[in-house]
Amino acid sequence: MRKRNLIISCALFLVIFLGNGTVYAQERYTNDGYICAMTEGYLDELLSYLAVGDKTAADQMMKQGKTFMLKGGVKVYIMEYPSGSGKVKIRPAGNTGTCWTVTGALK
Repeated sequence: MRKRNLIISCALFLVIFLGNGTVYAQERYTNDGYICAMTEGYLDELLSYLAVGDKTAADQMMKQGKTFMLKGGVKVYIMEYPSGSGKVKIRPAGNTGTCWTVTGALK
């Protein structure tokens, strides 16, 4: 009985703490031509503008410094990867700042 409780406890730990879809510090490289946003909220806002074809609003976000274009081939680390969201929080190697982009921006 004690062994069974231990196994159940370990399984619950794995499901709760490791199965939440968040992946940390995986190394990837950026693809050229994708946009990164300073916050997840800014990325959501940008994607909503692009979904309706409002390029003027998307350009305004870039002018305000809320978003920027990624350069291809930059080594980054995945800091957050909410399961099923299609979004990822990245940190360029050697830097402390982070930004949010879509998963297609990484290889």
